[in-house]
Amino acid sequence: MKRMDVTLRKLEHALALQAYGSFSRAAEELGLTQPSLSRSISSLEDAWGVPIFERSRSGVRPTRIGAEMLQQAEQLIGLARTLDRNMQLRADAMAGPVAFGMSGLMSTVFMPGILTFLSQRSPDLQISTRIEPQSTLLDHLRNDEIEFAIYVEAAATEDPAFASEEIGEMPIDLFVRSGHALAKARKLAWGDLRPYPIVCSSYLQMGQVDLTPTIICDNFSVAKDFMLESDAIWLSSRFVLQGELESGIARQLTLEGFARRPNANIWLTSPVNRRRSPAGELVIEYLRKAYAEMTSRS
Repeated sequence: MKRMDVTLRKLEHALALQAYGSFSRAAEELGLTQPSLSRSISSLEDAWGVPIFERSRSGVRPTRIGAEMLQQAEQLIGLARTLDRNMQLRADAMAGPVAFGMSGLMSTVFMPGILTFLSQRSPDLQISTRIEPQSTLLDHLRNDEIEFAIYVEAAATEDPAFASEEIGEMPIDLFVRSGHALAKARKLAWGDLRPYPIVCSSYLQMGQVDLTPTIICDNFSVAKDFMLESDAIWLSSRFVLQGELESGIARQLTLEGFARRPNANIWLTSPVNRRRSPAGELVIEYLRKAYAEMTSRS
């Protein structure tokens, strides 16, 4: 048997002939002459020493052995195409799938941009995301369900199974809608805030702020809409409100004695023994650039 005579291209020729049942039609679809297609099929039959097709005046159809061969050939062609696609993705640094997790605040700020970036780079890339508190994200890491976790906390986990690095600091301030009674005040004391509801996420702690939140809301989109439509004061990050602050529909309050929490840090945590995928590395690269851009705009 002349195994080297069997190529993927010849198998594709045989599959086309099976599909169209005619040398002339198959040759036309393949962009070949009919004699060229005939020689290609004959070379396969010579290599295997068995007839693959039965020829008759009514057309061409596979023999019993030929049908079995063509079924395997179709699987082989499919595997070859998958290999080619995966290698092209890897050459483009987008071999997938990719799975990662973010805390609520981080996902609100960065997730839309990350998903847009990845989908534009590779529409076929499989992306799995988890939006959870830090403790739940670490469980996902332990179970090998995600590659890495990005979250805002005072400190990274001390679990020796994980390696963490600091991306930057998440600025935390107090915000109101532009029509709020406190919006135009240049300097405020804590007492000035007491008549109004304070909205805070459980991801963030009040720290040195001498006020107890009246509303805990972990959905940052809901909390933002509530603040913009009411007299509530929102403890959050200006990164969440970048567009609203620039357009003037939201204002940051200036308070005596209020300092941004220096320990509201952005952490990237991964298992120590796991190598991140190329797509995962691109997510982190995008995050660093997006953070730098937001910091420069602020």
